[in-house]
Amino acid sequence: MRLLTMNQTIKNIFNWLLILLPPLLLTPLLFIPLDMFTMLFWGPAFLIFLVSAWHILQFLAKRLRGQTQFRKELIRPLLAILIIVAAAGLVAASRHSADEFGRRIARNAQQICNERGECPLIVEGLSHLEGRTRGLCRTSYGDYGAKFVITYSASEDRKTFQVTVRHNIDEALILQGGVHQELHETLQVY
Repeated sequence: MRLLTMNQTIKNIFNWLLILLPPLLLTPLLFIPLDMFTMLFWGPAFLIFLVSAWHILQFLAKRLRGQTQFRKELIRPLLAILIIVAAAGLVAASRHSADEFGRRIARNAQQICNERGECPLIVEGLSHLEGRTRGLCRTSYGDYGAKFVITYSASEDRKTFQVTVRHNIDEALILQGGVHQELHETLQVY
């Protein structure tokens, strides 16, 4: 009798692992920005999203006809959709935070350019890359998991600068300014 209960307990644990583990394997998406190369991860996640949505729609159709009741197997597609939507939302929020950080760096550099009459070689908040004749600084930034590369570079004559927030291999936010110039922002698609 006790052996039967132990086997049943192990079977229940194994069933719950089969339900919960596959969607939980999607959690690394919280740290992966959308990019051409990371589509190797986001592409299958999109397919999982579609299959999960299909399972939920099938369940709802059966439920409306009164053919089924809530089953624990429905937890897997619901959890998968929740994780994928949360990951996409957090990546978007992280990108926005990186854009705002880049804008803050650009505003600070613009203020220094106007006060001193030349743009700084090094800006606070970014790491200076040694061995460069002109100012070049870089960091990775993102508040919510995914990180985006931000670079600052000053021109040789130190009259202009550029801050680049790299969203992915094909897209970047470019902020340009300089001595007695307006700060310009463009979204560049390569």
